Amino acid sequence: AVSQFEWVRQHGSSEELRQLASLRLARLHIAAKAWDKALAILENSQHPVAFDALYAELKGDAYAGQGKLDEARAAYDHAINLSSGGSQWLRIKRDNLGATTTGAAAS
Repeated sequence: AVSQFEWVRQHGSSEELRQLASLRLARLHIAAKAWDKALAILENSQHPVAFDALYAELKGDAYAGQGKLDEARAAYDHAINLSSGGSQWLRIKRDNLGATTTGAAAS
């Protein structure tokens, strides 16, 4: 699946299709615990603003997998803000991380 998503990222017939391939490829890397590969895709992909919340949520997943909880919280908070409150699943993922290490309440 990785090679097919890579091909679509490079040769997809529309911007939306290329972005969906990037997101799915990042999800595959997250599932494989290849956090750095997922983050490289998420941080280096130029994408329309409409995809910002999805990219931020997946960054949160990758950071959480790495144990970088402050970065994960920030990415999830950003995704929630971008998506007018976020999905219930996104809010659950964020809530599971608790407050920041400085003791501040979650956004």
